[in-house]
Amino acid sequence: DAERILRQLIMRNLKDGFHQFKLAKLLSKQEGKESEVMDLLNKAANNSDNPSLIYTYKTAFLIKKKMFQEALLVAKQVSDLRPNASIGHILKGDIYFANEKNQQAYSSYEIAYKLIPNIKLLDLMVRALRKQNKQAELIVLLEAELENSKNKKLRNLIQFKLALEYQEIKQYKQSIKNYKALLNKGVDSFVILNNLAWIYSEQKNVKALGYAIKAYKKAPQSGVVADTYGYILFKNGDKKEALKLLKKAVRLAPKLQKIQLHLAEVYLANNKKNQALDILKKIALDEKPFSKKQDATELYLKL
Repeated sequence: DAERILRQLIMRNLKDGFHQFKLAKLLSKQEGKESEVMDLLNKAANNSDNPSLIYTYKTAFLIKKKMFQEALLVAKQVSDLRPNASIGHILKGDIYFANEKNQQAYSSYEIAYKLIPNIKLLDLMVRALRKQNKQAELIVLLEAELENSKNKKLRNLIQFKLALEYQEIKQYKQSIKNYKALLNKGVDSFVILNNLAWIYSEQKNVKALGYAIKAYKKAPQSGVVADTYGYILFKNGDKKEALKLLKKAVRLAPKLQKIQLHLAEVYLANNKKNQALDILKKIALDEKPFSKKQDATELYLKL
């Protein structure tokens, strides 16, 4: 019905770019309509006073169809229309990234970021570097941006990302330093508290439990936070309270296999072998990638 009405509106006014764009978006969800979608997008762009949005959508459509050369031509049109804006460079970055040309993607995002620095563009740059396994370069980038950025909110977001990256590569001293700097600046985040709890737990530091409790008080309905708190309690010998919290964590975040594995371990510690076996079997048979799937499978077979 929507398609029929849109076609009627367009027939009444063949220069109705607004409804041509609407119809193109509607048809893009259907297979075999690619040619008509492209025709409608071209007409909509020609009939629009500000075609940048239409070109952006057209680029995304072409990327989805893996028509990368055509998408680059559209991105160039956007750059020509708005030479001082970042959008054309962002579109080129998206095209290169989708085509697994990660260094070119990074270069395009970097140009866009220099025009308008924001956390979304920095995220895209980080993503492109991660794909190239350039962890050291990624850290250098974030450290430099933390030093150079004048915007307080952006600085805090950069410092949080820096702490996450150091945590990822197990440089815990640097990660703790950046998380604590954020807490000292008044950034009140249960995520920071939870991450500090997890790092201290990895280091077998007694501070882990205190941070876990603080995080849980702030976010008792977060599955990840309940998991961290429960698993730290388990490591500290409180098996019964740990079981309660990990059951809750699985209810809150049922798709996270890491939490399920923790619950299986705690079930075993509480002499509930059958419940543990049910979870381990589910993890072993699940096709989703999981870094500790082999551990879960081996434990299941052993039991």
